[in-house]
Amino acid sequence: MPTARSRTLATLSTLCLLAVFGPAPHLIAQCATINYPSQLLRSSYTIPWSGAVFGRSVDMDGALMVVGSQGRAEVFRLSDNVWIHEQTLTPPDDVHGGFGTAVAVEGSRIVVSDAGHNGDEGAFYVFNRVGRSWTPDPNNPVLLQRHPPQAGARFGVSIDVSGNRIIVGAPGYDNGSTLGVAFHFVPDSRRGWVEGILIPSSGHFNRSVPTGFGHSVAIDGDIIAIGMPSGLLDPVGAPGRNFTGRVSIHEKDNGFRSSGTLQAKDPTDGDRFGFAVAVHAGRIVVGAPERAQPALGIGSVATTRPAYRSGGVYVFDRQALGRYGQTAILAPDEYCTGGYTTAFGSAVAVFGGGIVVGAPGARGVQGSGEAYLYEQTSSRWIERSFLTYRAAGRFDNAGKAVAFNGEFVAVGAPFYDRYAGLNMMYSAKP
Repeated sequence: MPTARSRTLATLSTLCLLAVFGPAPHLIAQCATINYPSQLLRSSYTIPWSGAVFGRSVDMDGALMVVGSQGRAEVFRLSDNVWIHEQTLTPPDDVHGGFGTAVAVEGSRIVVSDAGHNGDEGAFYVFNRVGRSWTPDPNNPVLLQRHPPQAGARFGVSIDVSGNRIIVGAPGYDNGSTLGVAFHFVPDSRRGWVEGILIPSSGHFNRSVPTGFGHSVAIDGDIIAIGMPSGLLDPVGAPGRNFTGRVSIHEKDNGFRSSGTLQAKDPTDGDRFGFAVAVHAGRIVVGAPERAQPALGIGSVATTRPAYRSGGVYVFDRQALGRYGQTAILAPDEYCTGGYTTAFGSAVAVFGGGIVVGAPGARGVQGSGEAYLYEQTSSRWIERSFLTYRAAGRFDNAGKAVAFNGEFVAVGAPFYDRYAGLNMMYSAKP
């Protein structure tokens, strides 16, 4: 197991392009340092090549972390700066098909979804901490769609929790007016979990053209962000563009109806804006993993390779109800990292002044994957750490899932070692 190391890739005089646009000034930052994992976590499966895909999903809340795999979820707790396995969660209905598709944790509640449950109808499960154990919610051990259930809805392909609210994406659900919805659950002392439904603004109603609404969801307090990365021929803002993507904003002050829609200022066909979303303290981070990038680097180190779809991440900050200003675009600097980066923005996490970005298609056709840690200093964003693993193999997909609690970064590599999977922990401290 490697220990945490970092080394400077270039002298302080070497400048690398961070590619940040919008209202904030274009930013030039020094090359990031390489960070290696401080701890490697593996599945509790006894047969490592069983296709556990451990690390397919991950979430953190303080000293608590949950990692999804195929048919189970593993709970870890931080103790003396080491992540210790606490418990393995399995579905109480004993249906293991897609359990672990997405995971979310906050306080004494863990939510695990199964988007493949019962012919891709989907389901999710709530676990509460009772004493020292995590136990299924006694009132609703298995939560299904209630509008009514539809095959192919993929209910649970994305999930998040904040306080007593659970948001579940169902991008294949036909609501009659739009294809793709998100469900909003809150607890009730008599009726258990009460369900509501979230849909995009009327400008995005088009059942014949799937938008992917619900492919990604995020909630923090009174703000919900829902990604719709497909956006086929979306007529709003960018007529004629295919798979440009949008993010729908739903706020408590507007009754959680759609209060606004985010889009890139520089949309192009195929960006998949909204493929991943994260929300924290009024800041929304949006991944566009197929955004086209120009050749990177400046001066004598500029590359000559033409633009290609390496991906990008957009940062929005709240200004008022339904109004969010785009303040930055983050892009990988391949001169600094020394290789091709693809699918940058497939997974994102935000906490305070830090953003973590997963790029599971990185390293060319090998797809070993990587992740990046960005830090905000005053009005500047710098690429602080390039997160990698020196023994990474081909097609590991590291960065398919990421999580961040301000002190540690978790990076899932679900295809590591013949699909056994791996979850890599990095220290986010300078």
